[in-house]
Amino acid sequence: MRSDLHKKLQYKGYNYLHNKSYWVGAEEIRMGDIIDVWGISPSLNYTCAAIEVKVSRNDFHSFSQKCKNERAGLIANLCYILCPKDLIQIEDVHKDWGLLWYNEKTDRIMNKKMPVFQDMDDKKKLIALTDFLWSGINTVKKVDRDSIISKRKIFDFASELKVAYGKGLDESYYKGINDTVKNIWEFLGAKKDDRGVYSL
Repeated sequence: MRSDLHKKLQYKGYNYLHNKSYWVGAEEIRMGDIIDVWGISPSLNYTCAAIEVKVSRNDFHSFSQKCKNERAGLIANLCYILCPKDLIQIEDVHKDWGLLWYNEKTDRIMNKKMPVFQDMDDKKKLIALTDFLWSGINTVKKVDRDSIISKRKIFDFASELKVAYGKGLDESYYKGINDTVKNIWEFLGAKKDDRGVYSL
């Protein structure tokens, strides 16, 4: 069970990505293992970022985190560890991962180490996006549905995802992508016309 501190840092990590123009963010999405926070930025060519919250040294040295260290390129373009100030040092962190400290006194996050940018081919990004899109679209606040700009960007991106990332997939997997995109469109309030075409 997550502690109150872990939940607090998850929320801080969510806001950290949101404030850096990641218009989609999710708490706790499954990518083999659970990722604490995940987001994607249209202003940075759909760069993906992931944050793993650590509130103890034992958690940081867990087998789960060791696996994630080696799978950064399958999780996001940018992967960070977020922990309370001074709990984890720069030299402790895997070379591919960045380090964020949360300062309780100032209530701010400090970037102590930049991650190595992970190139993600279409297949890798498809897997990450699919995991994200399936992770509780109706139960997790992923988008600001009151923002017309965000709605249009997400609608267009979902359309691109359906066409570009669906190529070469087997029929059953593509159906999953197709259904997911429809869920996104409907979540944004898109309407279907007599031809079966969705629009905002």
